[in-house]
Amino acid sequence: MNNLVNEAIQITKELGNVIFIGALATYMYTKNTRDSRDIDFVVENQIPDDELISKNYHKSMTGKQPWFTPRGFKIDIYTRGIPGVSLDKIIENSKKFTIKNKGEIRVLGLESLIIAKHKAARDQDIEDLKNIAMHRLNQIDWDVVQEITNDEFTTKHIKTDIEFLSKN
Repeated sequence: MNNLVNEAIQITKELGNVIFIGALATYMYTKNTRDSRDIDFVVENQIPDDELISKNYHKSMTGKQPWFTPRGFKIDIYTRGIPGVSLDKIIENSKKFTIKNKGEIRVLGLESLIIAKHKAARDQDIEDLKNIAMHRLNQIDWDVVQEITNDEFTTKHIKTDIEFLSKN
């Protein structure tokens, strides 16, 4: 995962104020790694293709044409909210992490990460939620979860699931 963290620092230097989500965000909160094939991040304003190209980012010519960094890492760039979390809440609740002697990166807030992972509910998301539950259960602000979901039932459902995962 250190390679992904180092790459996140470079992306931040090259593209500015990006907010990392997914496996990288989970790693920053738990320090547990899992295999991830790409780096996902949200940008407040869409980055034009010509700007990415001028910074030596490039597109694959196959499939969905994903972008790659100058160092060959696949990236997924989100310009809107993610499942369960609006762009405004992503920005408002993001958190900065300082990487010793290297720089700073911004990641999805803990509560937003939990909501997005819970909504996606893929195997890797459940694994991530379990790691978060085991390492950060007491740091989750359930009022923030409620504010983001704007739904008491959903918040209680997420809380029940996270508490269950923390014990297994």
